[in-house]
Amino acid sequence: GSGKVLDYVLYDRNCNKCIKWSEERKEKNPDEFNHYWESHSSQCPANFKGTSQAMESSAALEIWSRSVEKHSLAYTTYVGDGDSKSFKRLCDDDPYNGKEIVRKEECLGHTQKRLKKHLTKAPMKTL
Repeated sequence: GSGKVLDYVLYDRNCNKCIKWSEERKEKNPDEFNHYWESHSSQCPANFKGTSQAMESSAALEIWSRSVEKHSLAYTTYVGDGDSKSFKRLCDDDPYNGKEIVRKEECLGHTQKRLKKHLTKAPMKTL
């Protein structure tokens, strides 16, 4: 491979500006909030509702689904972190309509990190 980044998606569940508008403040000043929201909504970075795991799989599906149109190519290998639901979602949602076979590979760095985490939590036995 070229090592070049071909595509990415930025999802965020939060917006610091919106967080400052507490529910109580919205209720006390609905006109002020509506004015704020009219100017802010088109550029608000909070563009995802759901869990982090759902965010990861949605991003993978979005990237894979537009690869043919955007780059005239179909990805064939998914490199995952081992505990993601993204690969299953790609297989279930079939972004290439059955035309491409998707292969899964594990990122060695993530695999090592998970193994170390489980080994350090395992009880030590003495002989």
